Amino acid sequence: MAYLATARFFDDVLMLPRRESFTGATDTAQFVGNFSKQIPYCLAYEDRQGANPYAMFFKRTGTAKKGEVALYPAKTGTLFCDKAADKVLAQGEWEERTVAGTKAVVLSFPANVDPLDTGVSQVERESARIAFVEPSKGLPGVRPGKLYQAGASVYDYQYRFNKTAADAVRTAIGAAQ
Repeated sequence: MAYLATARFFDDVLMLPRRESFTGATDTAQFVGNFSKQIPYCLAYEDRQGANPYAMFFKRTGTAKKGEVALYPAKTGTLFCDKAADKVLAQGEWEERTVAGTKAVVLSFPANVDPLDTGVSQVERESARIAFVEPSKGLPGVRPGKLYQAGASVYDYQYRFNKTAADAVRTAIGAAQ
């Protein structure tokens, strides 16, 4: 038998990666404030042919709990985040949300922004949104993570085989066991 794993989310879930990044902010308000002025926040991206790394600035609109983000081309190969040009490449939105008692700044981008250029992997592209999470437990500080919305599914990109199937595949391709 071969298996293709699927994860389904019944409720909204915020997740932090195993390897965490540092933002320098203690709470979500400070995080948005820090990256609203002169220094942008550089989003993670998949380093590949045609990648567009982004430097992001927050803009507050209306209420203090949501607003816009402006995406600029990011300078690559530098220690600190900086924009490579003054032209805005795309606009998105941010919103502060509370999920199961944990606050996060959740980002939304238009269709012309490839999720792989924002830190969302190929298998998550239909189900995850970038979120900057302020954990209610554990180490304090805002860290980049993801929001998986209720009803979302993540489909694994790789088949898993039981021993019988794995042995049959090895034999068929002539690989040693």
